[in-house]
Amino acid sequence: MKALVILLSLISMLSFQQSSDTAESIIEKADYHLSPDKDFSMLVSATDREPGKAEKTTKFRMLAKGRDHTLLMTLSPESKRGRNLLYNALDLCVYLPSVRRPFKISLQERLTGEASNSDLARTSFSRDYEAKLAGVEEVGERRCYKLDLAGRSADAPYSRAVLWVEVGTFLPLKIEYYALSGRLLKECFYDDFRMMLGVLRPTRLTLKSAVSAGSVTILQYSDWKEEPLNAKFFDKSYIDKMKY
Repeated sequence: MKALVILLSLISMLSFQQSSDTAESIIEKADYHLSPDKDFSMLVSATDREPGKAEKTTKFRMLAKGRDHTLLMTLSPESKRGRNLLYNALDLCVYLPSVRRPFKISLQERLTGEASNSDLARTSFSRDYEAKLAGVEEVGERRCYKLDLAGRSADAPYSRAVLWVEVGTFLPLKIEYYALSGRLLKECFYDDFRMMLGVLRPTRLTLKSAVSAGSVTILQYSDWKEEPLNAKFFDKSYIDKMKY
């Protein structure tokens, strides 16, 4: 049995080494399925579930100008309405009505439940990480490239991650995020793939904590719309003027 496992592993390694798909090209194709490189908007619902606590949901409207500029507007609950999160390249700032002035925050900070600022404001594997092919594995019954991702800089959302991308379709299916210490922080699963803005994309992301047993956040993406967006929406000086 052990010899068979080793043989299958060697066959798997040879198959992806002979493929024309490099680690960098694979994560670029995975990025293509996550979000369009154009102006668009959508609604995001974040549902947090934690053992012994009532389920809570936060709703956002996301505006995106390509993959470099994102504005995340909190719609509900009413107590959080008006909070805006603005992402430009690796610069992330938040506007709180009570403070009246935007201030810089980290991509790694938790926004709601198990979701960090980066999980909602942006995900760009090819921009944030250097990738290395680690093999081919099954996720469920789907054959996937397994990629080790290392943060390109200290500003990367996570220092290390492991990503599984389906062979052939290049759909991202699963990702694990790790702390600097090497400790697993959370597992994330992409599913409910649908045609959105002309491309098959995941419309649900489930984030499961590896630190707090049973803690889960589900991000649901809906109402995708391609629309021209004024560049001023992504200007820090305009963040307090956005209309809901």
